[in-house]
Amino acid sequence: MVRKTVMNEMPKTALVLGGKTGLLGQSLAKALESSGWRPICPGRDELDVFSTTALEPFLDKNHVQAIFNTIAYTQVDKAESEPDAARSLNACLPEILA
Repeated sequence: MVRKTVMNEMPKTALVLGGKTGLLGQSLAKALESSGWRPICPGRDELDVFSTTALEPFLDKNHVQAIFNTIAYTQVDKAESEPDAARSLNACLPEILA
């Protein structure tokens, strides 16, 4: 059931990481919006997701109620030669967001 937002009612806000340029994130942001949510999809230049000193004020300022992380290091072949980059996106970032 799709819930429509009433004019006087504030929509729930969702932070969609990877929603600005990523295929999964863009699709998720559209689905959230059509369900009455207000997705926020900052780019790398707008929010340093690895910095808690940047992330926490951003979440508070935008009254974020949910975080969807669609960022991932998906280049399997390069992951062996770039283990730090793969670990940073696939292990460290989810830990920071938790």
